Amino acid sequence: MWTDRMNWRVGMIAVALFFSVAWSGSSQAADANKKYKIEGAGVLSCAQYLEARDKKSPMYYRLGGWMNGYMTAVNRYLPDTYALASWQSIDLLLASVAAKCKEDPTLSFHNVAQLLVGFLYASRLQENSPSLVAKRGEKKAIVYKSILMKAQQQLSDDGFYGGAINGEYDNETGEALLSYQGSKGLSETGLPDQRTLGTMFSKKTLPAK
Repeated sequence: MWTDRMNWRVGMIAVALFFSVAWSGSSQAADANKKYKIEGAGVLSCAQYLEARDKKSPMYYRLGGWMNGYMTAVNRYLPDTYALASWQSIDLLLASVAAKCKEDPTLSFHNVAQLLVGFLYASRLQENSPSLVAKRGEKKAIVYKSILMKAQQQLSDDGFYGGAINGEYDNETGEALLSYQGSKGLSETGLPDQRTLGTMFSKKTLPAK
């Protein structure tokens, strides 16, 4: 659950690290009362975010840019982290924010971004990994090699794949993904796309975009 105490603690650590970029040499994040200013669009409420999302207003895209910047800062300052969102696109992250905001509209966009850090922490990419383009017909998906290896292992564990766990997208991997997608009622793309990886790794339905 996003409200899990550990998830919240990890999110707070990430925020503290973000704001501890100390040009003055100080090692303390925030002020003496552990307060800090939230810059830009992050101050908006969940209600404002949901309205902007529904209208696809300029503010919605501004919030997407804010989230990208926030995640980049977390990647930079959270220990042992290359990519907090190891396979999730910014669209999927924003859909996850929307789902949480609908659950608790009293939160701010920044509050939910903190919670999202905790939610993603366990599945983060801890080291740099080459990215590859998986193509099948006219469709394609971009994925880190290490994430594809993880998907191959999961497919093998579930009985869909008998090939090498090598992070290479070949016909055998594509066919295994097709079979897995069919068994889960997903679009049968044969690609390691967002919904497939979400279903495979989170074991729950992702919020609709």
